[in-house]
Amino acid sequence: MITKYLYKFTVPKIEETEVSETKTENGQEIKITRKEKKVVNKNYGIVSPRRSLIEEGDLFYASKISENIKNGILPVSILMKRYDADGGFISEGQLKYQNSLREDMNSTLEKIEQLNLKFKLDDKKTEDFTDEDRAVKDEINFLFEKYYRLQQESMKIQQSLDSLFEQSAEVKARNKSITWWIMNLSNDLNEGEKPFFKGKNYDEKIQNLDDLEESDDKFINYMIKKFSYLISYWYGSKVNKDQQFKDAEENFRVIDGIEDYDNEVKAILEKQKSTILAPAVAPAVAPDSSPTAEATPIVNALSTTP
Repeated sequence: MITKYLYKFTVPKIEETEVSETKTENGQEIKITRKEKKVVNKNYGIVSPRRSLIEEGDLFYASKISENIKNGILPVSILMKRYDADGGFISEGQLKYQNSLREDMNSTLEKIEQLNLKFKLDDKKTEDFTDEDRAVKDEINFLFEKYYRLQQESMKIQQSLDSLFEQSAEVKARNKSITWWIMNLSNDLNEGEKPFFKGKNYDEKIQNLDDLEESDDKFINYMIKKFSYLISYWYGSKVNKDQQFKDAEENFRVIDGIEDYDNEVKAILEKQKSTILAPAVAPAVAPDSSPTAEATPIVNALSTTP
């Protein structure tokens, strides 16, 4: 069965390798071994869930709501009644604004779909575009930018409402569901296709997540944050296009600890680039040795670059 993906992406991984070189000093060969950092690109993907997995995810969410209510956590409906008794949790003006955002988002998507169906730009090569095609493409890009702005504003309002109900049965169940989706949609595409989180079921995968987080591996923690961010974004907005995920990646960089890792990668790449571009240095010429001399010993000197 072929696995389809919502989004595939490449992440730079910092690896340490041992580099050896031999120098001749005072008639002796000295072998110097040092650890050197290099950047290697790794491939990952977010699985496009099949219908059976979507149904399993819905069932998980419903079971968590039921479990929370049984444990005494109030559902949103009860909390809303309490807020209404105290004067309401959202004004009529705010409600109208939220509804207008949703209507505007739907209208924008409809316009994009209509333009795509009419001109079918995805079936054409860019170099074959007519002037009209290019104008339509610009309009579609403008509409997408408008949609993203509306989406971000709608999500801000939703997040503020969620904060009022963060202790409700539904929100707690949703948070668990997001984790469930992260465990089930994260794939490692290096050396074939395999789940990033290991385990036969949710509980085993959660245990694997705990083990990975405790490992203090910078790259692993980077990947956990990246999968969590992108899949949470997908869950909240149901994005399904590469460009939408790429836009989300721009915001990922502001998460705590991400910029430090990215800067370390940049520094290593700059060092690699400068090493490649550095002019070649003529090798040192070893002094003449007698044909009857014994074999020159090799001395190992292990050093580690910072």
